[in-house]
Amino acid sequence: MPSLREALLRHAAYYLEVLRAAENLYSQDRSVYKGLERINEDWENIKVGQAWTRQHADGDEPTRVMCMDYSRAGAYILELYQHPQERIHWLESGLSCLQEPKDLAIKAMYLNNMGIAFASLGQSRRAIECYQQSLAIAQEIGSRSGESAIFNNLGNEFFTHNKVGDAVKHYQRALAMVRGLNDLLGEASTLVNLGAAYKEQGHKESAFECLEQALKITRSTGDRHCEGFVLSNLGNFYSDEGQIQRGVECYKEALSIDRELNDLRGEGINLGKLGGAYTKLGEHSAAIECYERSLLLARKLGSLHSEAVILHDLGLTYRKSGDLKRSIECYEIALPIMHGIDDQHNEAVALQNLGLAYMSMDQSQQAINCFEQAIKKHIELGDRKNEGINYGYLGKTYARIGETGQAIEHYERALAIAREIGDKRNEGAALWEKGVALDKSGMHVEARANYIASLEIHSQLGDDSAELLLSLLYNKES
Repeated sequence: MPSLREALLRHAAYYLEVLRAAENLYSQDRSVYKGLERINEDWENIKVGQAWTRQHADGDEPTRVMCMDYSRAGAYILELYQHPQERIHWLESGLSCLQEPKDLAIKAMYLNNMGIAFASLGQSRRAIECYQQSLAIAQEIGSRSGESAIFNNLGNEFFTHNKVGDAVKHYQRALAMVRGLNDLLGEASTLVNLGAAYKEQGHKESAFECLEQALKITRSTGDRHCEGFVLSNLGNFYSDEGQIQRGVECYKEALSIDRELNDLRGEGINLGKLGGAYTKLGEHSAAIECYERSLLLARKLGSLHSEAVILHDLGLTYRKSGDLKRSIECYEIALPIMHGIDDQHNEAVALQNLGLAYMSMDQSQQAINCFEQAIKKHIELGDRKNEGINYGYLGKTYARIGETGQAIEHYERALAIAREIGDKRNEGAALWEKGVALDKSGMHVEARANYIASLEIHSQLGDDSAELLLSLLYNKES
């Protein structure tokens, strides 16, 4: 009869293989649901196995290696299943078992994955620290594929926090590396990232070229999953550029591929994007239907993050359709989920949109409370752009209730931030709104100076609103 230690060792070894099998279902068979279902069935036993190897890793070499393997065996599937904080604990366990220098490659992988987990928590500084440590190791051991992946992840983090120039530099370095390795799928995914960054910079032609190249590569390789990913991003490009019907066509193509591959996660994502496109087209019933189907899939997969984001987007659609009560209900369901999983970025955005819904209902104090909470979150995250936008919303709310002095003060804060970060569009908006508030205060000369400065910025940007603003200015002066 085996000893207790032998029994627990066998238990840990068995459930490590269960974890590997779930990972294979996801990464090789592209069956997200089956992979997650497999983990869900045995999750408590998997956790017991991992905990035992962590506690006994100093005992012998096989247990040490097993502890390391628990941290890497389910690298992709656990990113979906685990809360990022729990994922970090597992990776820290793996790191504690490493023996340098022979385990340097594994250390680089753990640090990169920890960076992804910290990024999911909105902890940008710690994510970047992990990526940079991982990058130093990858460069030391000459892992070009590792370097390219980390440059992409660093680019994603900079892009998320509106440091688009830094993002472009990192994506360009990643692209040079994957091309040197002849990694076609890596090249395609990097081109998608670079295209999104170029678009944010206003380089639309370069952005479109990146996406077209990526689509051509994926079709030449026959990788349907990657083709669907590129089509989905091409849909984003068209939708953002006002070619919404072409965006819908791309999302539908991507959705068809997801269903062909039984990729429930991809299907849920593209249903959500399709819902967003229908919202832009004013087809609110079709949008709500897409979001509700996406929500069912998120709940089926047990993805709290996706559930919260879809609820938020559903709330946005209800608000645009005029159903403010249901809009507020969606935000109020989404916010506790976001708070519970420590998704600070989306929580801040949801607070902002809840504030806008309250503002539309003339519930000014509730709106002010939401915008102030959103500002606090954005300050914690270091998101200056959205901090400034919410100061602008506070200005509008105070202006509505006749507190013009408070309105001007908040517009000035919004204006200072926009100038600090070079956000010309929001600088122009803040100048105009501040001018309106100054006008109401009887400060007509100062108001006119703000109107003219705003108009100049909108004209420089080639903004369609410039003509409207010019007409408004003319009407004010006539």
